[in-house]
Amino acid sequence: MNVEGFFVRTLSTLALREIVLRRLNSADDTPGSQPDWGLQTSYDAFIVGNAKRKIALSKPKSGWVAGIESKEVLDFSLLLEIGQSLATDVVAYQLSEITGGWGYAVYSNGRVEKSHFEEDAADPFAATRTSIGQLGIPFDLVMFREAAEDKTGNWEVIQRSV
Repeated sequence: MNVEGFFVRTLSTLALREIVLRRLNSADDTPGSQPDWGLQTSYDAFIVGNAKRKIALSKPKSGWVAGIESKEVLDFSLLLEIGQSLATDVVAYQLSEITGGWGYAVYSNGRVEKSHFEEDAADPFAATRTSIGQLGIPFDLVMFREAAEDKTGNWEVIQRSV
């Protein structure tokens, strides 16, 4: 499994949805200009120029909403905007079972307060799940395809306006 996603502490799903939609409809960041969250970035390679970009958002669960990009990479500018606009906590995570890499970053109180990335973990999936659980996040890790194909109504896929 190779996946990157985020969690937002909020009950204001409408405001979160509006921020995501505004970001999807805005111009891409110039290469190399993503904020540093202490994690790897693939924004320039996978998101810039992707007109079919989509983001899945979950329904709230215990005060948190999960999110995942269709390319399963992180847009740190989006996460920063969410944290600032909603004055809330945002947790980003990365997992690459192929390389053994995993990490997470916690945005809280107006800044990235904690960031951890490990390049060669014995079990990166378990390490990611454990760290997310220790942060009090009530979601498991999902791939975009799983969220998009979910038939329970727990996920909404948001895409660029036409």
